[in-house]
Amino acid sequence: MRDLDIHFNWDDVKVLLTLAKEGSAVGAAEALGVSHQTISRRLGALETEVGLSLINRDDHPWTLTPTGQKLAQKAQTVKGLFGATLNELRNNQHGMEGRVTISCVPWGFEIFVLPVLVELKADYPLLQFDLISNEGLDDIQSGKVDIALRFSKTPPQDLLGKNLGVIDFGVFGTRELIQQLDGLEIRDERASMPVVDFLKPRPHRPHLEDYGLRSENKTHVNDFTTLVSSVVGGVGIAVIPKAVGQRFDCLMESQSIQF
Repeated sequence: MRDLDIHFNWDDVKVLLTLAKEGSAVGAAEALGVSHQTISRRLGALETEVGLSLINRDDHPWTLTPTGQKLAQKAQTVKGLFGATLNELRNNQHGMEGRVTISCVPWGFEIFVLPVLVELKADYPLLQFDLISNEGLDDIQSGKVDIALRFSKTPPQDLLGKNLGVIDFGVFGTRELIQQLDGLEIRDERASMPVVDFLKPRPHRPHLEDYGLRSENKTHVNDFTTLVSSVVGGVGIAVIPKAVGQRFDCLMESQSIQF
């Protein structure tokens, strides 16, 4: 038996499947958003191409002939197999699978890593991630992490990596404190401004002292999360990345101190 050379339009088969599902030409037309005439034309074209009677047009509503029912069942099977194969190919594209360990400071995850991670997981669902929150430095060569995201103006000379960009800093505080700060024209008056800062100096960020604000009212913290929480709570003003400060509606950036 020779193979039949049939080149049908899949859109015509889709009409047949929709008719089988909806049970009527009217229902199929509504489901596909087309006219009854389009349904009739599509089904007629499919019958002509395959050389078989697929529709009982004398019935109201239209029904599928036994041949039409069998073709619809086979087409549904093919559609399912094609969809499953396509998903498998998408899931395995470029062989991207396995577990990836990413190390970053806590606030860096929320702002820079997680938004990208959501898109990455959608494109490569077989990838799995371990997110390690760490204020310290990790040596990738140690094998503990695969990607280490760090924020520094002076990275070690022997560090192999890629510069992803520049972080802009600003002075943030509650609206009341920032308005008070920006209203002080005499630098000596700023000494009474409440400031939140780290116990140990951070070399990669600007310091208020370098901009004429030597506060006598300081609250010290030992981690960034507490620093931001203190500023949000109104404890004082602080130097924080603009990408962080601008996420809080309750915070305002100083216009009198710009880095």
